[in-house]
Amino acid sequence: MSLPDRSPIHSTLSDHPDMIELVEEFVAALEERVASIQTSLETSDLPRLIHLAHQLKGASGGYGFAPLGEAAACLEAAAEAAQAVAEVTDEVNELISLCRRATSAPVRSNR
Repeated sequence: MSLPDRSPIHSTLSDHPDMIELVEEFVAALEERVASIQTSLETSDLPRLIHLAHQLKGASGGYGFAPLGEAAACLEAAAEAAQAVAEVTDEVNELISLCRRATSAPVRSNR
């Protein structure tokens, strides 16, 4: 059995001078987004969960975090098809895991 990936997820824009501060702000706000997603899961608020996933899907790409956007899109689609929040727990957990791995630090080369 392999261990889950815990490597940092870097923004593709983290080394762009005009985007560094914006990427840092996006990453700093992720914990609040995660808390809102968790609350929606705990309160079985499927419409709110869909809304939060949709927002994160759109924002992630603009800040260079395609993996987060892809996971949010997956959650949004699954939640729209679900009858209950319990049906999308795996997608929620995957998205939360990715959000917690996001970093505003630039990718360091090994040269």
